[in-house]
Amino acid sequence: MAKKSRRAGSIIERPPGSGRWRVTLYVGEVEDKDGRTKRRYLSRTVKGTKRDAELVLAELLKAREMGDTTVDAKTRLSDFAATWLDTLTTNATVRPRTAADYRSILNRYVLPTLGRYRIGRLQPTHLRRLYGELRERGLAARTVRQAHEVVRNLLNAAVRDGIIARNPATLAANVLPKEERREPTTIERDKLVAFLDAAETAAEGPLWTVLLLTGLRPSEALALRWSDIDLEGRRLRVQRVLVERAGVAHAFAPPKSQTSRRTVPLAARVVAALRAQRKAQATARLFAGEKWKDQGLVFTNTTGGPLRQSNLRPKFVKLLDAAGLPRIRPYDLRHSCATLLLEDGEDIAVVSAMLGHSSLALTAKHYAHVTERRKRDAVGRWDRLAGGA
Repeated sequence: MAKKSRRAGSIIERPPGSGRWRVTLYVGEVEDKDGRTKRRYLSRTVKGTKRDAELVLAELLKAREMGDTTVDAKTRLSDFAATWLDTLTTNATVRPRTAADYRSILNRYVLPTLGRYRIGRLQPTHLRRLYGELRERGLAARTVRQAHEVVRNLLNAAVRDGIIARNPATLAANVLPKEERREPTTIERDKLVAFLDAAETAAEGPLWTVLLLTGLRPSEALALRWSDIDLEGRRLRVQRVLVERAGVAHAFAPPKSQTSRRTVPLAARVVAALRAQRKAQATARLFAGEKWKDQGLVFTNTTGGPLRQSNLRPKFVKLLDAAGLPRIRPYDLRHSCATLLLEDGEDIAVVSAMLGHSSLALTAKHYAHVTERRKRDAVGRWDRLAGGA
């Protein structure tokens, strides 16, 4: 085998045919304790293909050119992850709920397998193997892809900090499973009036009516204040969301995107429901007396504080069962709103703006099933027009 230049580094498979590659790079000279000059090398053992080894060598070469010869830092992935998560929370880089989700995903799916690895020695093959193992455990494709995104963000931070020169997660994305998209469960057109009539008899009915006929997210509706609502002008403004941790209402935060901060028109039935809610709240306030802590919220618990979504779900199921309706989640009222409007012929741009989506593409992706049904309807119209049926 031809001798490699010290400047270029070397790749040797040991033993031949084993799929284990020794990558070595010369990084300079140092003096030992006796004052003698010795050559210094960085080395890696890579399991996989020669291409994987070449990518590692490229990473080492780039690090050397940048003057970074500590790319093989002894920091373990678990230690770096703990620091990274603390930084996210302290600096409010992401929402508290997002940081909590990152922590949960890392602790459940990533760190038990890869936490012991030194960051500088983490290779794409390790991540590919992890993703395969997660799938073998029966996890959904969406969960595996979420784990990948968190690892990618984590290792991007290691790149920015100069600990590694290249993110191995970007080289492992080619093995990610495709996410299975399922049609959301929604209220059918012929059940719409039955649901709204049933909601009128429930204490939480105004909330269900708002969710269904405005398309608000539950976290947006539960953060509404009366100052956000103009009943005479028949509109409301979404200006904040209610953040929960472990099912407990925790804090209010700005909407997750600029398009989520929006004005939504109100149907007459929503206006009536909100008027009923205001009357019911006035009665509850009198009953609570000094225990009432006014926060100006539209939907409250018995003392004026925010409602918990976890407490609302059983009540929602009870309403559906009493009305003889299929069980869905409160969040599915948002999907029902979009689906019913699109099926009725509303322009997708209008629906997208009403939902507060960041793009038309996102709306089209979520409600592709409606588009397919409308295409079939269009073909039926051609059959009638052209005399084909």
